[in-house]
Amino acid sequence: MAIPWLIGGAIVAAAAAITAAVADDSSSGSSDGAIRDEERKLKKEHKRKETLARKEELQSYADRVTKNLAKKYGVPDEEPLRNELATLLSVSSLAQANAAMQGDTILLQSTVRFKEQQQSVTSLQKELQNLEGAMSQLETLNDEFK
Repeated sequence: MAIPWLIGGAIVAAAAAITAAVADDSSSGSSDGAIRDEERKLKKEHKRKETLARKEELQSYADRVTKNLAKKYGVPDEEPLRNELATLLSVSSLAQANAAMQGDTILLQSTVRFKEQQQSVTSLQKELQNLEGAMSQLETLNDEFK
């Protein structure tokens, strides 16, 4: 009669161990999610700081260019130059330039592919001429040995 009680106790202990393991897994999953959220927040904050730094660098560059242009051309008031330069360096202008450059990149890639294909055709034509020459020599040899 003691054996059924031992078996029952072992089953209860195994169930408790399984329940504890599952609880540990679910709690570690929530901590992993919290860690991922924290990493996302840190990455977002880092990207925001980088964007601000780039914006400050761009503004500093625009100011230097404005001063140099005003000095070079003897413009007494830098403000119109500054406004024009700000328009040229705006994000939308940069986005348009980027889109245009991507179009140029596609054109450049197409040109490179065309040149590669043209070289392949030239190579194949030379190989065909060599094969035709070899074929005519074989025909000549065949005629001589008949």
